[in-house]
Amino acid sequence: AMPQTAHTLHLDIVSVDSLLDCAGSPLVAPHLHPEAAAMLLSKADQASRFATLQIEFTVPAADLGRTQEVREATVAQFSRTQDEAHRQLRTIFRNGRVAAATGLLFIVVLLGAVQAVVQLTSLNLVKAISESLTIFAWVAMWRPAELLLYEHWPVRRKRRLARRLAQAEVVLVDTAAQSAG
Repeated sequence: AMPQTAHTLHLDIVSVDSLLDCAGSPLVAPHLHPEAAAMLLSKADQASRFATLQIEFTVPAADLGRTQEVREATVAQFSRTQDEAHRQLRTIFRNGRVAAATGLLFIVVLLGAVQAVVQLTSLNLVKAISESLTIFAWVAMWRPAELLLYEHWPVRRKRRLARRLAQAEVVLVDTAAQSAG
């Protein structure tokens, strides 16, 4: 087993109030400012997959007692992000299955038409048309293949990062102590 190393994600913030800014948000659940959440996802993406994450917010001294509040908002934020990514994955695979079924049906019909056309005559024009229909039939499978083979990877990555961030230790550090050190 690989030794667990810790990776600290530093974020300097103006205040806990600005970090938990809910102005304009209809959500009752605690959450982080979208910019801070996006920055944490980006920083987590840079960390080793095997490192445990720690989130360190540099805040004014007056905010140091609000660790629990920030921790709850962080867990809630990234749990929601993880759930959202999970729903996205289900949608991608559902759309992929529907597109694959549609594409396969289309291939069967087109290739049947190609066979019928080829048996009617052996003119070069007919051969060209049949080759074109064959290519068109396989192009119809492009989107299902893209969905089922590739599109889910970035969403899986985001879900994994969100899970790691939801489990991360959250620490508040004094701005003045940070700049003195």
